[in-house]
Order: sequence, then C-alpha cells, then structure tokens
Amino acid sequence: MQICAGTYSPASGPAIHLFRWNTAEHKFILADTISGIENPSYLHWHPAGTLYAMTENKQGSQAQLFSYQIRHGKAKLLNKIFYTGAGSCFIQVDKSQKHAFISNYGSGTLTVISLPQKTFPAEVVQQLHFSGQGPDPERQDKSHIHAAVLSKDEHYLYCTDLGSDRIYRFIYQPEATVPLNDDGSPDLVLPPGSGPRHLAFSICGRWLYMVTELSAEIFVFDTNYWGSAPIQQISLTQTGYSGKLEGADVQVDANGKFLYATNRAEVNEVIAFKIQQNGQLEFIQRIGAAGLSPRNLLICEQENLVLVANERSNTISIFLRNIDGTLEFTKAQLDLPSPTCVKELVRPATT
Repeated sequence: MQICAGTYSPASGPAIHLFRWNTAEHKFILADTISGIENPSYLHWHPAGTLYAMTENKQGSQAQLFSYQIRHGKAKLLNKIFYTGAGSCFIQVDKSQKHAFISNYGSGTLTVISLPQKTFPAEVVQQLHFSGQGPDPERQDKSHIHAAVLSKDEHYLYCTDLGSDRIYRFIYQPEATVPLNDDGSPDLVLPPGSGPRHLAFSICGRWLYMVTELSAEIFVFDTNYWGSAPIQQISLTQTGYSGKLEGADVQVDANGKFLYATNRAEVNEVIAFKIQQNGQLEFIQRIGAAGLSPRNLLICEQENLVLVANERSNTISIFLRNIDGTLEFTKAQLDLPSPTCVKELVRPATT
C-alpha cells in the first residue's frame, strides 16, 4: 500500500510526500518527496499511475496543474500546465484522462483542461464563471467554487458554490469541443449561509452526500429526482453546541456501507455514519481527530485504516477501522507541515 499527502508548502521545499506501508513494522515509511510545486492543497490519483496536483496560490490568479508518474514509490514529473484561477482547491480527472476539472475558490470559476493525448497538447478548453452571494459577509461575498465531482457514470458533473449556497449540475460530453453544458435543470439552492463544500457518491451512484462548511451539516440527495429537497439533513455537531462551525470532508467507503465526515473549528472531530438501503445515514460514532483542523480524510480499505490530515497541528492521524465502521485512534501519526489532502495510490488488480 502506498499513499501520498499534499501540503501547504513553498515550491522550494518538499510539498508532496509519498509513503509506503511496511507490513512487518505496521507503519508508513517515507518513500519520496516532490518539490517544485507551491501549495498542492488537493490531489487526484488516476489508477493508470498518474498523480495530479494543482497549485493553490495565495496571491494572484496564475496557477499550474502538475502531473507525475508514480512507479516503485518514486515520482517523475510528466507535465506542467498553466491556467488562470485564483485559490484552486479541488481537482478531479475523468476515467479516460481526457479532462481535468479544477475548482477555483478565489475567482469563483471552474477550469476544464484537456489533458495531453498522444500528439494533442494540453489546453484550457472551458472556463465557467459563477456569480452570487450569501448572508455571510466574510465568506459569501461572491461565488466560491469549492468542489466539482463527476457522477459514477460520468454523465454529469456536480459543482458546489460555497459563496452562493448552490450546487450546479452539468452534462459532461468528453468528445465535445465544449465538454460541459447546462442540462436544463435549475440550480440546487441550499439553506442560506450553509456553505456547500465537498461531495461524495454512494456506491450505486444514486445518492449524493454533501458536507457544508459554514453550517457543518450533511445533506443527502436522490439524484434520480434532481432539484427536489434533500431526503435527509444531519448536523455534524452534538445537540446544544453553540461554537464555531466548519465542516470539511466527506468520504464513502469502497463497500458503500459507511460514510465519514470531518468537522474542524473548535470541534476537531470525525463523525461516522452507517449508510442505509434508502441512502439515508444512521449516526454511529463521534471521535476526536487527534489533531487540529481535520481538513481531509482517507479510507485505506486494504489495511482497515482511516487517515485524517490535521492541517493546523501538522499531523496525519492514523485510526483503525472496525468491522462495524467505528474508529479507534492507534496513537500513531505522520508529521507533515500543514497537510491538506491524503490519497491512496491504488492500481487496478492484475490477472
């Protein structure tokens, strides 16, 4: 098993760290580091062996998309693609590696990049601009695109706008000159001030789970009835909590049985749910993240582990995942500067 972690780091130092799992010692060993990229705050792993990372520039709107070939735990730079986008914070690549979709929080835009294919060079083929506001004057002064995720069948792309409390849906046509198009459905409007952030799909692809940053909630949607009200809305905090709210990540395990979400601010917790047959969630556990600001989490299926990237305490906490979905802190951590994203480098099984 191999994992990689992106961090808030200058281009001059190691910004992406690659680890391999040592079965004998039952721990992660540092295998390689990647420098030359500034603030790779989110990563995307393609099973063909390519790691994608984009720069989250704190100033200006000139950004870069990097791709690396990972072999035997070592990284080799493949491409560096320039694009315009302020505060890039999320990236997804389709299964055929035809396009990369980059969410730009600062500029409120979504960038679509055609990835290099044999004799065809990479280029920006689409840049979607959004506008809107919400009731929070500091966080919702304008549109802030936070995530763009393809449906399981890659027919649609769903995009969250933290600034205007909306989810947009587009038809994805990979062979078209303009790959993303309006599907004719209205934007999905969330409660004012909720701040939609990250998305995850059920294993069947029907149920869409969204974590909100500003209200720290999970919303469950039935995509067969897009535009309808959520079938469930759950707070990530305990009854009576009145402190700051800051939901972060949401992930579904490979078997589609459990969902995990993180809550930052003053809470710093991981919340576990069981996914029921109708897509709704049943709360099963709330556990401390063993660190500050759990920004991202990774479910390592093979070793039954959950890794939590705690940005403000400079650690990745390692939890054991039990058969009932509950977590136990192993008291083991990886020390990294401002970790923001953790991915497992899983390749397709060979026969």
